[in-house]
Amino acid sequence: MKNIIIDREPTMEDMKRNIIDAGGLFYQYRPCNNNASTVYDIENIKHNVLYAQTPLNMNDPFDSKIGFCTEEFYEDCINMILDAMDLDNNLKVFMSVVLKYRMLGNMIELIDKLNELKQYLISTKKNKHLMGLSDTQFINNHIKSLFGKAPKEIKHIFPQELFRTLGLMITSIESDVITEEILESALNLQSYMDDFVQEIENIKNNKYSPLFKKFLSQLTITCLTASGWDNQLMWSHYANSYSGICVEYDLTKMDDFFGFFYPVQYTEKRPTVSLADLGIGLEVVDGKYNVVQKEVDIVPLMNYLLCKNKCWEYEKEWRIINIGEANTPHFINFPFIKTITFGLNISSDIKSVLLDICKQKKIDCYDLKLGKENFSLTRELIDFDSLSYEEESEIQHVAVLVENIVRLSEYITEKVR
Repeated sequence: MKNIIIDREPTMEDMKRNIIDAGGLFYQYRPCNNNASTVYDIENIKHNVLYAQTPLNMNDPFDSKIGFCTEEFYEDCINMILDAMDLDNNLKVFMSVVLKYRMLGNMIELIDKLNELKQYLISTKKNKHLMGLSDTQFINNHIKSLFGKAPKEIKHIFPQELFRTLGLMITSIESDVITEEILESALNLQSYMDDFVQEIENIKNNKYSPLFKKFLSQLTITCLTASGWDNQLMWSHYANSYSGICVEYDLTKMDDFFGFFYPVQYTEKRPTVSLADLGIGLEVVDGKYNVVQKEVDIVPLMNYLLCKNKCWEYEKEWRIINIGEANTPHFINFPFIKTITFGLNISSDIKSVLLDICKQKKIDCYDLKLGKENFSLTRELIDFDSLSYEEESEIQHVAVLVENIVRLSEYITEKVR
């Protein structure tokens, strides 16, 4: 797992400290589209809850999807299988490199670099007049200088410890020129290849992908932002082009656990989930390898869910993550509403309903205003006592909502038949 954000399962004290450090105030922009979804927005405010959805339905197509790196996956699988085998450690390392390049179709490149490495070691040993030393003594005694003066192309793909191990292995091969056939013969490689390919494909198709998707289906995510009520991109993208609302929550009042709450980390490198993260391992029974399922490590998977592309950095997103039943969204108890800010283009009927609720719940409401001298946003507190009740507008709003609910219900009923 790359781009680690947390290194252990967070506690309530961890989250409280993070919340205070972030200023304690968090926001959610809602569209208020004047359709059935608006019912949820209104009901969430009325009943002090937040809707939590499966991460498989996020608006970013990369979000919470498996970041799959073929090279890392093959390396992971090969090392897991080799670790279960009773072989010399140097041989395991050598086989791991050869098998990975073989499965990626890059054997020509590897053979070329191994020959360069062998010729470099042989010529250096001669030039230093150290032919009396065995190859093992020569490499182990001079590894730092050998690696430091090696061609850049070799050092680029073989780090120092791998450089040493590969050097020991290839100098033990008697042939002056290494070929793929010589490697296969020296390592008895062909006897492993078919079994490796079959086992790795089995792990990928029948274990790795299904297990990760199953785990994601058991999670729910609720997204908030720490960017404030005046984030113009958030108003455009999440509040229906200023026709919605921004709900402000004061989480300094948090006393009870409502989920794992952490900030998103924005990165250019997409994280991947390893076999170990998912609890996938191997055991040897009667000489056969069996893929076994161990306990899933929640920490690296949470880190995966807390990573997004840097292009979303303007959101300053925080996420509430919960674990429950598969494919079952739910509502989180969230009695922390401090204010609601109305967008410039919000419909009067929706605004009227929300004002009535906020007046009863003693939630301060604001109208969003455009800055007069620059591109800034300001907001103005609404005086509840100055508001007038518009019965016709509210009746019209309720009629629209009912119509949309009926239409949505009919659509769902048709789909499940």
